[in-house]
Amino acid sequence: MKIRKTLIAVASLALFVGCSGSDGADGKNGIDGQPGQDGRDGQDGQDGQDGQDGQNSSASVSGVFPGAAFLGQTLEVTLSGFATEWDASSTLSFGDGVTVSDVRVASPTALIATIQIGMGAAEGRRDVRVTSGSEELVYTGGFQISSPVAVDVLTTAAQGSIALVEVTNLDRSRPFDTTTAGDGFFEPFSFPNVDVLAPTGTVFQVDNVTPNTITGLLLIDGDRAPGAIPLTVVSGTGSSPDTYPAPDAVDIAARSATEFDADHTVSSLASFDTEYLRFAPAASGTHIITLTASAGRLVGLGSTGRFADLSGVATQVTHVGESLHALLWNTGSTTLSNVSITSEAIAATLFTEAEPNDSDADAGAITLPAVVQNASFSSPTDQDWFSFTATTADVGKTLRIATTGNPRTDTIIEVHDAGGLIAASDDLVYLDTLTLTITQEGEHWVVILPSDSGFYEPAYNTYGMYAYLD
Repeated sequence: MKIRKTLIAVASLALFVGCSGSDGADGKNGIDGQPGQDGRDGQDGQDGQDGQDGQNSSASVSGVFPGAAFLGQTLEVTLSGFATEWDASSTLSFGDGVTVSDVRVASPTALIATIQIGMGAAEGRRDVRVTSGSEELVYTGGFQISSPVAVDVLTTAAQGSIALVEVTNLDRSRPFDTTTAGDGFFEPFSFPNVDVLAPTGTVFQVDNVTPNTITGLLLIDGDRAPGAIPLTVVSGTGSSPDTYPAPDAVDIAARSATEFDADHTVSSLASFDTEYLRFAPAASGTHIITLTASAGRLVGLGSTGRFADLSGVATQVTHVGESLHALLWNTGSTTLSNVSITSEAIAATLFTEAEPNDSDADAGAITLPAVVQNASFSSPTDQDWFSFTATTADVGKTLRIATTGNPRTDTIIEVHDAGGLIAASDDLVYLDTLTLTITQEGEHWVVILPSDSGFYEPAYNTYGMYAYLD
């Protein structure tokens, strides 16, 4: 079209130059000419750059079955692979704490092995590695290790406390042993085939066992270091009982005993919780210390705050020493408020038991209030005699005597006057108490002797004793 339009323009110009007269009116536009033929096609453009090559497929570990195990468990696992060429030289690793044995090649893409999870293996997900020659394949986070039990602490677990704990069995293939002993009347129920091991400074007391749960009390000494502690359930009999380790099972909180030297009030105490207390008389020296609670129960923990020095669980506890640690324990289902703790501290004279003192003639003389420490029986038939004199002013007063010390030493307490035996303890427990009224003045004898009821053991022959009038 560009060529044809140019020709029309030149013809019009020639006509205009040739006339000399006045310009005439412009003529009508001529009819457009026919379109010309299409031009030739342009040359092809250059080829684009080649695309990037696709990634080549490679070998990998595609699965582990089963994908989890419990601490202490031994099991068979199967590994599946993709594009692998596993053979008898292939090795497996599940990381530290897991022993791999008996690796078998099921096919170039499948391995079977036996693994044993150590008791101390770290919990959580871990990588599985398969090595064949120089090639190592890693299945990241492909296997999980966990404890076979879950531990729930239902009350406060702190230094100087009694925590209510529930242990749930997650390994249902190994139910807990529910064998019981005792009749619930003359002998309390117990579960002799189940134990829960706890570290130094803590003791787990089993209360009830079902195939899938254990409930009990965790006793925590006042000087037990704070932080997480492990528990291990042992269930069954024989040389290979079932074990269920639980690392970091209970987190013990730090706390100090509330100190007081006179009467004290605990404003609030939640159900089944404890308040840690320490009573120390203002005056130094050996005292016969008695604490009494208006509600709840007191747990006497001696001068150390340890359950090994337990001196009783009651509304009233007594201890001989310079101080007394105790727990106020709310054993009820409702919160306690404004619990009064009353105290009594009787300054006493300290005496030592010395042989011979096997009769009234060679009895060791004491003055009341008296404390005897580090005494012992030389034989199952030994008798330790102590004498004191009751004055006219003492007639009508109450004489209180108790044996203290090793809770496994089975003792009997007797009191004699000039006429002979006047009172004896009931011998229902190991360490005994005896209370009586002084009816006459003159010399009296306190006799401590091993129980003849069949529970005395020569290995447990040490004891202490206190006596006072009020």
